[in-house]
Amino acid sequence: MKKEFLEVQWFEQMRLDCLEESGNKKYIISGPFTRCDWPNGNNRIYPREVMQKAIEALRPKVEAGRVRMMVDHPAWEASMRSVGAIVLEISDVDAAGYAYYKAQIIDTAAGKDLKAIVDAGGKLGVSTRGYGAAAYDQEFPPHAGKFDVIQPGFDLKTFDFVDDPSVSDTEAYCQIESNRRSNPMKTIDELKSAYPELMESFKATVIESEVKKAVDEATAQAETVKTALVAEKDVLAETNKKLSETVKSLTESIKTVCPELFTVVEESKLVEEAKAGNEELNTKLTEAQAEVVRLKEEIQGIKANAAKEARDAQIKQLEATHPNVFKMKAFEGIFQNCLTIDEVNTVFEKNFELYKQIKSEANEPAPAKSVVEGTKTEAAPETGGLTESQFADYTARNRHRKRDGLEPLSIEYYKANFAKN
Repeated sequence: MKKEFLEVQWFEQMRLDCLEESGNKKYIISGPFTRCDWPNGNNRIYPREVMQKAIEALRPKVEAGRVRMMVDHPAWEASMRSVGAIVLEISDVDAAGYAYYKAQIIDTAAGKDLKAIVDAGGKLGVSTRGYGAAAYDQEFPPHAGKFDVIQPGFDLKTFDFVDDPSVSDTEAYCQIESNRRSNPMKTIDELKSAYPELMESFKATVIESEVKKAVDEATAQAETVKTALVAEKDVLAETNKKLSETVKSLTESIKTVCPELFTVVEESKLVEEAKAGNEELNTKLTEAQAEVVRLKEEIQGIKANAAKEARDAQIKQLEATHPNVFKMKAFEGIFQNCLTIDEVNTVFEKNFELYKQIKSEANEPAPAKSVVEGTKTEAAPETGGLTESQFADYTARNRHRKRDGLEPLSIEYYKANFAKN
């Protein structure tokens, strides 16, 4: 959220020119309205590039005659009667960091007061007015210290004439002072009601200050604890060193008095018993692993038998449901390579479609089998330890499964379910 920034500058270079046009006097006032890359009275710094972009954005309004300069701070009875001059020109930021204005004093009551002050040799301050955001407590070389640096996106609205810069050290003071002049407030509740945004800004500043203070205190406390822990660590290290030296000294003394206590025994009875216990445990572990293998094979056999029983039951169900289909010679032994219910259903559906096609085209001869398909050969797989007759049976079963659109059997599965038969 952008906040309002009011900056009062006190420049000595102000100039007033009186021009004659058709018998009328025209008062032109000019001078710098800001200095960039330099700390102002509010401890803020406007970077050159930030102010230059703000000036470029304001210039079209200046050229259209829409930028006015108030006499006295705009928060003090701001109205059209407070307008003292119309801005005619604003310059870019020069090499020294200054930007200049040129304005025509107009014949309002405020403008006449302004002429009178200047004619009498009085000096005026210039208060820039704009909205933006600042990064607080920042370093800005080559200036020493920390400052509030205005961030990109600053929106310059105008600049006004003020009498005394000392009353405008901060925006908060300007707004409180202006209301004190026009409508004195006696309670904090009135101030909160009249300036909620100002109070929120003040509250945020206070909270930020308190948080920073708490963080600084916590950091200092952490450093203190860290220093104490480091000191304690050093003390413990020194104590441990002394303890080690004491133990070593005592050991040497005991060796001198009772050397038999330090006789090294290569292998004691306990070591032998431990070795024997380890061998017994290894034997039991080997037996347990063999039992696990046997149980896995048994479970695999049980699963295979269960799948076979479920398969056979499904075949009987299909035979009972479609008796005419199974009377055909082509349906004899079509399920011999099926291992599961799903494979039985797949083969049946494929052959049942063939059955319906044959029945609907009974008078048409079946198309001859492709010569290429009939003579197609494939690279022979590894026998995997099967006998010649077993490998022939294994190859035939897979050929039928491929014809029926099923996945081929692995040699391991064949061994477990068919090679024993």
